[in-house]
Amino acid sequence: MNNKAYKVIVIILMIFQIFTLALLLVSLKLNKNYKAVIKYEYNANINNNIKNEDLNGYNVIKSYEDLIKICPYRIDAYFYLSKVYEKKHDYDKAIEILQTGMDNSKDKARSVDFLYLGRYNIKNNDLNRAIEMLNIAKRYAKYIPEKVNVHFYFSQVYTLQNNKDKACKELLMLNSYRKISKYMKYHDRIFKYADEYYQEMKCDKFETENTLLDSRKSK
Repeated sequence: MNNKAYKVIVIILMIFQIFTLALLLVSLKLNKNYKAVIKYEYNANINNNIKNEDLNGYNVIKSYEDLIKICPYRIDAYFYLSKVYEKKHDYDKAIEILQTGMDNSKDKARSVDFLYLGRYNIKNNDLNRAIEMLNIAKRYAKYIPEKVNVHFYFSQVYTLQNNKDKACKELLMLNSYRKISKYMKYHDRIFKYADEYYQEMKCDKFETENTLLDSRKSK
């Protein structure tokens, strides 16, 4: 075998080794992405059920932060991470993270993201900003669960502002979905809170046969 042929073989072997190494690196990267996504989905699930006092926040937080590094345009990662900070009562951080996710996301705007920005701002006592976010959430709301929540959080804002008329109107709008949503446990809780707000605000002016209290008594 002459030197020229030997060099060609060496070059081919080197190219093959480089190609193999590249495939290995890609495989490892994809595997890392896959594990991160699986870990994210798992933590997203427990995030919906975990109580604040049981929250070992740093593991959960790191899981979402890892996913954000890999998939910076995935809004869900920011959304669930913001909920972790809400559970830690760090509403400024929750707002910052969710807003960053919405700014970075390539997905269409979602009602739930604006709804939660409204929710966090209520807890942060920035009611004007909360109203602004809830109005946008209302504009994007397509489904009954979204509409129920929008009316509920609007009623919270107006209750805190001592605006009885608007609070009662939102509660009555919310009540219009009661029969449709009565089998949803989450909305049962919303309706229970709504009844409490309704009684607290003493919405006599708007009482009709379809009010929250009348619908409860008819069951």
